[in-house]
Amino acid sequence: RQFWPTVEPTGDPNINWSTVPLTVTESVVDPLDSVASISFSRDLGTYTYKNHPSSDASGIYLNPAVSGAGQYLIKVDQVSGTALTGTLATWIDLFSAATHIWSLDEAVVGELSALANISISQDNGAGSPVAASTVVKSVTFCSEVRDESKISWSTEPYNLVEIKESEDADCILTFNPSGWAVGDADTSGSFTENWHKDAPDPGNSTIIARDGSTIVDYAGLALITSFDAAEYTVNATLVSGTPPEGNGANNVINSADNVINVADNVVTVGSPLGTDLTLDQVRQWTL
Repeated sequence: RQFWPTVEPTGDPNINWSTVPLTVTESVVDPLDSVASISFSRDLGTYTYKNHPSSDASGIYLNPAVSGAGQYLIKVDQVSGTALTGTLATWIDLFSAATHIWSLDEAVVGELSALANISISQDNGAGSPVAASTVVKSVTFCSEVRDESKISWSTEPYNLVEIKESEDADCILTFNPSGWAVGDADTSGSFTENWHKDAPDPGNSTIIARDGSTIVDYAGLALITSFDAAEYTVNATLVSGTPPEGNGANNVINSADNVINVADNVVTVGSPLGTDLTLDQVRQWTL
């Protein structure tokens, strides 16, 4: 009967650190700082590292853990990328601190990466490694700070239904520069949802025009946005069924400048389908 070890054999069976590569990742939303770290516990003989998007992961690097100075050493050699935080290129006695930490830190919106070799070895009694016992693992660090998304348009599906007798039935979807999306249908499914987090709060006393072009307060004053709608785009793509008005070739009235023309609450020209359209002007589709 033959038994295989659970870790790679070294000159010291207490070392559970293997040569299998490891990736340390962290990602946060601005204004938080991202710290992609790996730490080694002296008393437990375990290591813990950031493993975004999952929770922190851990493992055993030494079993049993160190019980005194001059037993085991650790060293981190940076290979490439942004400089890591922590002592580099120096053998450190694992008993010298309760926790040894190395990290890749990002304080502004962006992404950093680094590659390092982390070595664990038996101490020869004079602060130097025993070559036959040394295990080296390649560790990749990825640290990211994401810009907070201001888009609040949800993935909740909407069903606009309008049923009329002997008159036109129009279901209208409108996005306006004030930061609001309006679904208008007399029978059912009408909704008002902000597509931008900084959209003015319409409250209970505001009026949204049927064509969705304006949002005003109780005094009739247009609500002012605090963001640049031109930085955002909307794209309406037909999945199935009859194309709503706004499908370019089907709209010939006042379509040269793609401006919505509203007369008696009937939209004669809409926005193109399947196109990224900036939201600094009203975008509308009508069926």
